[in-house]
Amino acid sequence: MSTVYDGKAGNITTESPLTVTGASNTNPIVITVSGSLPAEFYTSGGLGGTVAAPQVDIAGIVGNTAANGIWPATPTGASTFSIPVAGNGVYVTGGTVQPLYLKSLYNAPSDGDLANEASVDTWIKATGDRCQFLASRLGAYKWGATLAEPIAVDDPTAVAQWTSAAVGSINTDTALIAWPPTPVTGVVAGDLAEVFFRASTSNNWPGLGQVSLRFQVVVPGAGSLFGSTFKVPFSGVNMGATNIPFTIHAWASLGFSGLLAVGPSIRVPATTGTYGLWGDALLSVRVWRPTSMPQ
Repeated sequence: MSTVYDGKAGNITTESPLTVTGASNTNPIVITVSGSLPAEFYTSGGLGGTVAAPQVDIAGIVGNTAANGIWPATPTGASTFSIPVAGNGVYVTGGTVQPLYLKSLYNAPSDGDLANEASVDTWIKATGDRCQFLASRLGAYKWGATLAEPIAVDDPTAVAQWTSAAVGSINTDTALIAWPPTPVTGVVAGDLAEVFFRASTSNNWPGLGQVSLRFQVVVPGAGSLFGSTFKVPFSGVNMGATNIPFTIHAWASLGFSGLLAVGPSIRVPATTGTYGLWGDALLSVRVWRPTSMPQ
C-alpha cells in the first residue's frame, strides 16, 4: 500500500553544520571542512541525477571573508569543495558550512518492473524536486496571527493622558489607547510580536519620562486583560520635552497562548505631573510564527 506523507515539520531533515578548517585565497575559493562531505554533496542535494550543485551557507570565516555567504558547492575531494568567488585574504580561523538542501523523505520506486516503474518515477522525482525547492525557501517565520492596528487617529482627545504618578512608579493608561479594544487573537507560545508605536508628547509634558510598551497574553476565560503586564524589551524611549514626536519599534517573545494586548506606559524618574500624548498616533502589532524550518 502507498504511504501518506502529511508534511509534518518533524519529517523534514537537514544536514548538520560542517566545521571549516581552511579557505584558499584563490579563484575559485576551495573550502576544507573537518571530516568528510555528506554523500548528498555528490548526488546533488540528495535528489539524484545531474542537477545543480547543492547550496551551502558559509558563515563566520575570519580572514578570507569573501567566502562567507550562500553559494553553490562543487565537490573537489573527500573534504573539499569550491565556491564561485575569488578570495580576498588568507584564511585565519573559524567558519561553518550549513548545507541548505533537505534530505530525501522517500525513495523513487524501482520494483524491477520497468514499465510500471517508469509510469510513476518521473512525476515522483519531479514532485520531490519541487518540494525541496519550496521548503528550502521557506523562512524561519511566517505571519502567524491577525495584524492589529488599534489606533490610527489625528485627534488630540483620543490619545493617552496619564495622571500624576509618584517618582519611580509606572503609570499605565487603561482607558484610551493603552489596550486595544480587540486584542490580537490566536497567538501561540513561541510566537514573536512585532510592535510599532508612533506618537508625540503633549503640550504640557512636565519633565523627563520614559515611554515604553507593555504587553500581556491572556488565556481565554482565565482572567482580565488588565492584570500583570511585561515590558517589551528595548522599547523604552526617554522623553524630556513637549511636542516631540517619537517612534518605538521592538519585539517581544510570547511565552503563552491566547489573546495578546499591547499598550504604552510611562515611568516617571524625577518629576511628577500629568503626562500625556497627543496628535496623530499609531499603535500596531504583527505576530510572526516559527516555521520550524532550519535556515
